[in-house]
Formats: sequence, C-alpha cells, structure tokens
Amino acid sequence: GNLDIPGGDTYDSPLPQTSLRVKGRVAVDEAIGAQYPIFNKFVSETSAMPVADAIITGEPYPVKALIVQGCNPLLTWPDSHKARQAFEQLDLLVVSDLFMTETAKMADIFLPAAAFLEKKGIMDYATKGIPLIIMGQKAVEPPPDCKEDWQLWSELGKKMGYADYFPWQDTDELFAYLLKPTGITLEQLEQNPGGIFYGDYDHRRKYEEEGFNTPSGKVEIFSPTLAAYGYDPLPTFIPLEKPSEQYPFTLISGTRTIAYTHSRYRDIARLKKLAPQPLVEINPEPAEKLGIADSEPVIVESPKGSITLKAKITPDILPQVLSLQHGWEEANANLLTDNEPHDPISGYP
Repeated sequence: GNLDIPGGDTYDSPLPQTSLRVKGRVAVDEAIGAQYPIFNKFVSETSAMPVADAIITGEPYPVKALIVQGCNPLLTWPDSHKARQAFEQLDLLVVSDLFMTETAKMADIFLPAAAFLEKKGIMDYATKGIPLIIMGQKAVEPPPDCKEDWQLWSELGKKMGYADYFPWQDTDELFAYLLKPTGITLEQLEQNPGGIFYGDYDHRRKYEEEGFNTPSGKVEIFSPTLAAYGYDPLPTFIPLEKPSEQYPFTLISGTRTIAYTHSRYRDIARLKKLAPQPLVEINPEPAEKLGIADSEPVIVESPKGSITLKAKITPDILPQVLSLQHGWEEANANLLTDNEPHDPISGYP
C-alpha cells in the first residue's frame, strides 16, 4: 500500500542519540498519569493532562513547583480555567521563554532564554521522513542574562547534587555526548553545512524485511498490547456527546493557520498580515438563521465560558459545526474546552 514508500507514510529510524532521560526515579504505576500505563511506559513520560489535577488534589503526590520551558500551557492546554487554578496553587512557578506569554505572566521567576540564532542546534529530520542531521550554527551572542535551554537544567541539577548527570562544560561537549552512538562528530557536521545522511533514504518497504514494531510484526487491527492492559483491542467508534438546545453546535478547536504554530509567531508583522485576527468559522445556513454577517463580532459560548471574535462564513464547514483557531491570546479557544472526552490511552483530548 502506501506504507514506507516515496510519497506515502515513510518510516525512518530516529537518530541513535545518547538518552538524557533519568528513568526509574518514580515507578510508572506511582507517577502522575499512572491511569495511562501504556503512554507512560512506551513514551517514558507522563501525559501532560493529569498534571493540573495532580497540583489541585495533591494526588498521587503533592506538586509544589513547576518549571515551564518553551511552552505556554495556560493558553494551549484544554480547560484554561483549570490550568490557571492549578498554577495559582503552586508555591513556585518558573518560566523560561523568549516572550512574556500568558504562562510567563504568572511566573514567580522568569528566565530569558537564548533564541535559535543565539545558540548552536542539532536538527534531526527522521520524523519528517528524511534520515538527515544538520547543525545550526550560532549567528550572534545572546544577551548576558539569556541562557541556552540545557544550561538551566545543568546548573540546577548540579546545585541539587546531581552533577554526575550533567558532565558537560559547554554546548560542544553536550552535543559530542549526544552524538556518540551515531559515530558522527561535530567537526563533520561543521564541514557539511547541508547535513549528513545517517541512513539510506532510498531504502523503503523496510517492513518486508524487518516487520513492524508490534508483537506480530504486522499492522495490527486487533492489538494484543491494548488487550493486555485492559483496553478495547479493536478500533471502536464512540459517538460524541449530542448537542443540546442551549448549545446546538459541535465545537472543534484544533484549527491551525499556515502563519502560526500553536501560540507562536503572532508578534511577527509579516505573518500577522496573513492571519491578522482570530476567527470562528460557521456555515452560511446557520449564519443566516442567526443573523450573522461575515466579519461581524460574535460571542461563542460553552458551558465553560465565552469569548468574542469575528465570524468567517464559509461553506467549507458542516452546518452543525463551529471551528475556532488555536493559540490566540485575545480569543483563547481553551476557555471554552474541557478535558473530557479524552483518549483513554494517552489522556489527551
């Protein structure tokens, strides 16, 4: 079929880097998100969604401090009301970012981060179907108070007595440590600014030789792994909650625009021209019944809250559906959303 072929869904092995994860500090069945054991075990991290509940309830253990780096959960997590309630209960919130985001505004301590042009970086394109690694060179020095992401954790870890986990003195030492399993050196990357292929890009249909990473080695419609953890082993359609008389539309809030990624880039004037404001998309039929004109300000309300933004009337959306763009601070779609329903395996809505 279309698996692992040019133009199809390709499968390339990730770059074999040295892992920086410290596993086993908290047992999987005792960690936050233990109700999602497959996700915790196979991804080796907790789902983000139970974190707010853990802070609020103190279960499975109290969470008193949180470090947020390069993300904006108060805007991008579902149910922003619950996220704010949780963050308000923390004894300490530290945010490291380039901008004063919604989350950064709540921080007890804000740490300015170095931008991508102010540091070296290693990019691995395996997840994009290309077994290629490239080094991005530093263009300018960062301001004196801005640190690279790894420096925050290295300095903090050393202060807490975990110096053995952070043996690097600078970025080059860290990257050399990460690249050791690949056999690729920093010098080789510097000499090849277009990157280095570490796999055979033309080697496709690898499953015919190796099989898939499943117990049977095949694409599994019936999953014995899911069955072993007590989940439904077959794909099963679960219908959505039916709209009510008070809330007759189904809201989808995952719409992206080509100009932005999550809550990023809205401060860039050229991109802002492409998508200058948040919009709610509505089909012409219900728009006419409700007396809504194109570009007219409307209030969108759910049981969780309401936001005001302009309407975009389009036949590209079903009459019973409203679509909100994701990531706008001035019209936060997640003021309307809930954590339920969610995926039973990962916990994500």
